[in-house]
Amino acid sequence: MILSLLLVGLTFLANTSLAPFKKNCWATSSPIARAAFSSPLQKKILEHLREIYQEVKEMGPYPGENFIKQEFFIEIDGDRTNKEEQVVVLIQPQLKLEKMLIQITTFSAPKVDTLRLAVSTKKISCALFQKDLALTGSDYSDEQTCQLLEAILKGIRQEKKLLNLIKNKKKKIKISFGPS
Repeated sequence: MILSLLLVGLTFLANTSLAPFKKNCWATSSPIARAAFSSPLQKKILEHLREIYQEVKEMGPYPGENFIKQEFFIEIDGDRTNKEEQVVVLIQPQLKLEKMLIQITTFSAPKVDTLRLAVSTKKISCALFQKDLALTGSDYSDEQTCQLLEAILKGIRQEKKLLNLIKNKKKKIKISFGPS
């Protein structure tokens, strides 16, 4: 009973407020639901979404905000000199449900060092209820979604390592303004 209510609720969210797009929408929660969505690719996508959620949730909200928003510039083509993709991850709690929106903006290759134009903006969204996770929308095919989420997860982890190095370095540096 609870499972069917959850799936109905998640389907309602997929069709209404979460996203204006509905290309790829599916859920997985209990063993019954997992059997219905047992594609290895779909399982991998949900694993990546859950890991991205955990990594970004760990970073926490900015002071005074009741949602989490983090921005990352990542490389998908492997060239670190032209990070052409901006990823914004937004986690927003609503009652007992949390919605996560991943927005990927692709910029043109730099013709001038300081100027890049946005070429496209696409989204991937999901909803989390306790330990249940549902993909509620994606502007990409399943294969593209899986590859992109893997690259995003890798980029988030690399950026978090850099942020931790910077924080640790700041802690080690002692500033003195005179004799001690």
